[in-house]
Amino acid sequence: MAAKTPLLAPRIIPVLGHELASGKHGNIVDVALAESLGNLGEEAAAQAEDVAAALERSPFGDVQITTFIALARVSKPESGLSVADLISRLDADDVSARARAFGQLRAMGSRAKDAVDPLLAKTDAKNKLYERVAAIDCLGAIDPASEKSIANFVKALSDQSRYVKSAGGLALAKLRPNHAKDAVTPLIGNFGSVGDEVARTVIETLHRIAPRDEKVVAKMVSLMQSATNKSDILYIYEILEALRGAGPAATGVGARLIAILDRKDALYEGRHPVEAEEIIGHTLVVLAEVGVPAASEGAVLAELERDEKFTLIPAVRASGTLKTKGGAAVKKLVSILEGKRRLVPTLPFLHDAYPELEAIRALGRIGTAAKDAIPTLEKISRRDTKSLSQIEVLEVQAARRALQQIRG
Repeated sequence: MAAKTPLLAPRIIPVLGHELASGKHGNIVDVALAESLGNLGEEAAAQAEDVAAALERSPFGDVQITTFIALARVSKPESGLSVADLISRLDADDVSARARAFGQLRAMGSRAKDAVDPLLAKTDAKNKLYERVAAIDCLGAIDPASEKSIANFVKALSDQSRYVKSAGGLALAKLRPNHAKDAVTPLIGNFGSVGDEVARTVIETLHRIAPRDEKVVAKMVSLMQSATNKSDILYIYEILEALRGAGPAATGVGARLIAILDRKDALYEGRHPVEAEEIIGHTLVVLAEVGVPAASEGAVLAELERDEKFTLIPAVRASGTLKTKGGAAVKKLVSILEGKRRLVPTLPFLHDAYPELEAIRALGRIGTAAKDAIPTLEKISRRDTKSLSQIEVLEVQAARRALQQIRG
């Protein structure tokens, strides 16, 4: 097994601890030092006493919160303590002992399930901020996918404290596909009562852990169908990405996606034209994955003919998925290959995509209806790859594959 790569050079870590313990820096520097050590976790175990010293001299504020969390994460577990012992220490008079108890419970993970209810109680707003943050951090390690934990994480996203918000977001970010069975229902159940920023995080979490789950797809389709005003645009990108991940399972949303191609859609009210074009481009990419309704294929062809810089590549990709009118896209796709190479902006939803390469692939997907493109594709396929750029080599390979697809 390969050795774990340290986050920082080992000689730097004691310096961080020394500077934090010195007390000679202001709050901003101390917070940065504490967060750095906390992120290092066990790698900074030797600096636990330095962190404890900073915590003891910080009776309130950001330094108190960050040093408390840092101490919880860097402290080495104390042997011989049961979960019950650690729970009792969560209320110890010594603040350092409290931090270490949180840290040891966190390190125990699922073995500390008996601590879940006491930790949930610690997340209550009546408790100190550092206890609430540490409790959420622990729950994320001990019982991340339960209904109670997820409700707590989502609630934390709306908290006034940025530390509590961050803890809730990080806990949700740790959910993985293996948590989906337990986590999907409570995530969806907590969706309806939250604001746009929270909705964005919940959508991203659902997309990451269960992109094709039936309930997740139904929720994303429902959200897309109801997105009809400019406020909904705040998380439209996350909805589109979730639908993209769902693929053909989200075919029921096709008509709404086609409607978005109409630049008069209410979603664009008061928005910059570039933002509208990016949404249209994103929508076209999703349509390429979900499937274009047969009755609406003309809308994709019209978008291809528009030849807009923000939507051209997505339109090219979508045109390759048309089941009945794909042949009508061939002439335009060939013109892209025979014309001057195009410079297009980098799209946040479509990385490493190039018009020419996408056009070749689209022609291949169109199949036998793209036979008029054979001469152009043959010319590309015969290029000498020794003198070509990496992208041009990919074009040669794609052209050879497209010719096979077109010829059947």
